[in-house]
Amino acid sequence: MAATEGTKKTELQAAAKSSLRSLAPLPPGYAQLLEDLKNRIRRAQVRATVAASRELIRLYWDIGREIVRRQVQEGWGAKVIDRLAADLQRAFPGMAGFSRTNIHRARAFYLAYAKGLTIVPQAVGQFAPAIVAQPVRQWPEQPATITPVPDDVNLPQPDDRAVGGGVENYCS
Repeated sequence: MAATEGTKKTELQAAAKSSLRSLAPLPPGYAQLLEDLKNRIRRAQVRATVAASRELIRLYWDIGREIVRRQVQEGWGAKVIDRLAADLQRAFPGMAGFSRTNIHRARAFYLAYAKGLTIVPQAVGQFAPAIVAQPVRQWPEQPATITPVPDDVNLPQPDDRAVGGGVENYCS
């Protein structure tokens, strides 16, 4: 069975190469346009991954903060985490990240880094006002915390075989 699938794949690849050869010659600048577009797509994938990761970090921070706040102010016990995890898993079936262990980790994450730390939109917000007084132009399509990557830099490519899938998991 596997040999048949491999043969079909090879036949499809050969047919695709054959059809590409039969196309008319490429216009001037086409190859450069293709490379530019591929680079832009790769950079957009990286930015999407970074944005999704940033939002998940904020989410886990907020979950941990709320649990700690309620435990301190309202006297909630540790068992509430078990119940919260079960209720979140029921509310979001098939969505990973809300197990009992992860909720405990969100609380531990908050406790480990909460002392003297504030999450700010930009790290520059923590510097002296004289330095911050410099005007900064922010482009709407590019968050200020992401530095554009030069075209000649090889970006790491998403690996679909990695645990949890590739970048497309964040974009759906």
